[in-house]
Amino acid sequence: MEKRKVTVKINGMDYNLVSDEKPAYVQKVAVMVDEQMKMITKNYRHLSTAYAAILAALNMADMCCKAGLDDDDYAEENENMRVKYNALKEKYDELELECESLKEEIHSLEIELVKREAEIENLRNHF
Repeated sequence: MEKRKVTVKINGMDYNLVSDEKPAYVQKVAVMVDEQMKMITKNYRHLSTAYAAILAALNMADMCCKAGLDDDDYAEENENMRVKYNALKEKYDELELECESLKEEIHSLEIELVKREAEIENLRNHF
């Protein structure tokens, strides 16, 4: 991918960056960093810019790690759902076979009933 120069403003200072990413994406990331820096310097005015940047980096790294944990939770939940799905599918297949077997048995019993009714009718007609 082509490297592009992008100027971003973070904590009131312009930074010239070079990135493979689209400029809009680089700006979006810079805005997130700027917001973190502003939040920290607003609450802790006595901090140096370097210290505020370290705290901002730690906050953002924490957010990334927590997002990764969420992904792990989703992966585990997805696997649990897959296991449940497979068990339910297996049970469904068993019940479907049982249903077919019962339908065949019902059909056989209906045929037998018709035969018995015919026999009864023949016996009535003879007596």
